[in-house]
Amino acid sequence: MTILATASADLRVTLGSVTLKNPVLTAAGTYGYGHDIQPAATMARLGAICTKGLSLKPRAGNPPPRIRETRGGLLNAIGLENMGIEAFLKEVLPLLKKAGVTVFVNIFSEDEEEFAVLGRMLRGETAVTAIELNLSCPNVKRGGIAFGKDPQAIAKITSAVAATSNLPVFVKLTPEAPSITEAARAAISGGACGVTAVNTFRALAIDHATGRPYLSTIFGGLSGPAIKPIAMRMVFEIYRDLSVPIIASGGIVSAGDAIEYLMAGATAVGVGTASLADAVAGALVSAAEQGELTGVILDLRVAQSSGDWPLVPLLSLFGGGELGEFYTRSRSFPLTVTGQDIAGSQSIPLVILVGRDTRGSPEVFASALQAAGRASVVGWPTDGDVLGFRQLTLLDGTQLVFASQSFRTPDGMDLSRTGVTPDVRISADWDEVSPQDDPVLEAAQSLLAGNGSTAAGIQSSLRGR
Repeated sequence: MTILATASADLRVTLGSVTLKNPVLTAAGTYGYGHDIQPAATMARLGAICTKGLSLKPRAGNPPPRIRETRGGLLNAIGLENMGIEAFLKEVLPLLKKAGVTVFVNIFSEDEEEFAVLGRMLRGETAVTAIELNLSCPNVKRGGIAFGKDPQAIAKITSAVAATSNLPVFVKLTPEAPSITEAARAAISGGACGVTAVNTFRALAIDHATGRPYLSTIFGGLSGPAIKPIAMRMVFEIYRDLSVPIIASGGIVSAGDAIEYLMAGATAVGVGTASLADAVAGALVSAAEQGELTGVILDLRVAQSSGDWPLVPLLSLFGGGELGEFYTRSRSFPLTVTGQDIAGSQSIPLVILVGRDTRGSPEVFASALQAAGRASVVGWPTDGDVLGFRQLTLLDGTQLVFASQSFRTPDGMDLSRTGVTPDVRISADWDEVSPQDDPVLEAAQSLLAGNGSTAAGIQSSLRGR
């Protein structure tokens, strides 16, 4: 975000006992564990990074399909997949500490007692600045009601984590709480320094052609610009009634959005994909300054667009000119990009990783650069879910085809019909690999090595929530 470019301004903010260098944080789940965009020093420019949710034990995500783009938003049912807190503390936190990143650790559980255990495991971790509690999970001992809907549970869990961790605690509020103000009041009474408002909204999307929900779990969490006015109303209500530190989250895609939230009473803002292009550019510059820039790997295996994915800014780093066209049944819109060379980005060897969860603008990005001969693609073919063709069969057997918008490359490849076809096809998807055993990444590194580059490269993982 451009707010970070004002080097002469003092942007420090205070949230209870926590002081940040600026009011911009990453929203939990949108930047992985905080080391996914390399080098990690790039993330140190932010006020803080908030990790994706961590549980006591490693957790597998929901079966696909688990992400669906909607108009102005994104539905996700990833299922809080994560490596577990022990692996994070051992493998990731030391990297963030070395890079000087300010870290908020997001934790969750479906068992009330486990929250205290998680807090105890974080006690004494000097690299952790604060804890964010995700209380949107169901309480399995009380019939499945979400902790965040019960003010007594909010206060009790917050108090337990604050006591066992001895760290500042922020509570991420669910918008489904009967009263968002009372939920925030309960968090503060339990010892929280402040609150994050708000988590995703439970929502549903149905495929009219099949009559079935798009997501395997039926419901998913809605994020993106579509929720911004509702989330902002909730931020204002909390500030008006309680005047407590608030981290605002929901649909922030520009500096203007952030400023509006601050005007509504927020102290800081949590952003998702809006600043990814700047982060990638920063990683390129940092690596070039260290003499390490020999190849780039962009991991888009869980990248989804939600109207705010920085398609053109990212394309401009690696290509230029007319890269294809969006079209409907009646007209077309050329995708023309003015390229900019950042630390050799226009000529550096580039490999893009894709998978079953790569959808929307990330598919356009991969197919456009692949067709232009600018990038190699590794992974599993994508679904071509740009905004393409939908088929409806009537009772009399008549078939109607609805064409909204799709994308085709200059060589005639129609993304909605073919999806992105990798140059190197590997069936292992992102949730079937580990940092120590990732055949997709290994194949990408081999491609870079074959181009005369080192096998290291740079991983810039543009992750969805």
